[in-house]
Amino acid sequence: MRTAVLGLLCVTGLLANELQISQPSHLTVLQGDSVSMNCSFNYTGDDRVYGKWYKRQPEGENQYLDKSSAACVLLHPALLDNVSECVVTTHIPNISFNHSGGYNCEVKIPSSKQSIDSEGEGTRLEVYVRPSVSIDQHAEVVAGAQFTLRCVARGFYPASAGIEWFHKGALVSSGDKPDHLEKHKDGSFSAYRYLRLFPKAKDQAMVFTCNVTHIALQTPISRDVHLSVKYPPLNQLVYHRLSPSDGFQPLLGRSLYCPPGSYLELLCVVESEPASQVVWFNTSNAILGNGTNSTATMKGQASDGGVYWCRASNAFGTMQQEVRVNPESSFPVRMVTYPLFVITVSALLLYRKYSEGKAS
Repeated sequence: MRTAVLGLLCVTGLLANELQISQPSHLTVLQGDSVSMNCSFNYTGDDRVYGKWYKRQPEGENQYLDKSSAACVLLHPALLDNVSECVVTTHIPNISFNHSGGYNCEVKIPSSKQSIDSEGEGTRLEVYVRPSVSIDQHAEVVAGAQFTLRCVARGFYPASAGIEWFHKGALVSSGDKPDHLEKHKDGSFSAYRYLRLFPKAKDQAMVFTCNVTHIALQTPISRDVHLSVKYPPLNQLVYHRLSPSDGFQPLLGRSLYCPPGSYLELLCVVESEPASQVVWFNTSNAILGNGTNSTATMKGQASDGGVYWCRASNAFGTMQQEVRVNPESSFPVRMVTYPLFVITVSALLLYRKYSEGKAS
């Protein structure tokens, strides 16, 4: 807790029944701190001095502060003029924004000869209030759709505040003033700065930072937001294996050749947010595999050749891929047997011709 103590220059002189009271014209203090306000004057006399501070009210009676005290110290005791310097002090702890306003120092000196009733010209107490900072997000962040983030600085005083957006230390918003400044009934302010984005799926978990500067802050206030981007299924991949003990291998192309009757397992994987429902189905629309978390497997035999589809879907879209299973060796049999037949027949004809030539 800091305390601001503000002293004043003394103004000398006593004119008739009026004192020349000196008090500060303007004081500033941070909300939550404390302040001591002093007024001073010179007085020639031996009567008791009474002093109080009060807050001026727009309507109604002035609000006197309870913690006011007056003390006088005799100046130049050796002199016969008997001049004292008097100070009236009030202390306000834990200042709030409601303490803002105009204050006066009032002095009364009752006397059997001539009573004195005077006051200063007034002090304006200005309370600086630190902003509270938050980031508003009112809708889902969807890939390919415009999205707006709003950084809000609330309840600050005075009105001037800086609000900027950053990404990886680089400024991504522009403008010397906030996009919107609002004054509240109590005299405090709120301000907004918008950041408009067209996010992509790759922007998932991207971090943006809002920095707020204000005269009541020793260092800026920073708030981070991590984008949670929603997007449809992407990067669909199919893997296969011909034995439960084998690891899955990526499928190259859209066709798979495998030995007849062998074990076959197909795995379909997609990227999406949120996770997709993934199903395998055939030309009869029979569901052959059903999975969540963006993966699904289909088990069967290679003899169950044909066309299969992997379909992935979430609330933001659908993606489908075709896989054709051919129950034959890695190279189709006809591609091997036909050349072998040609070579065999050619060899037999050459041998027959050679035998006939030798016999003749």
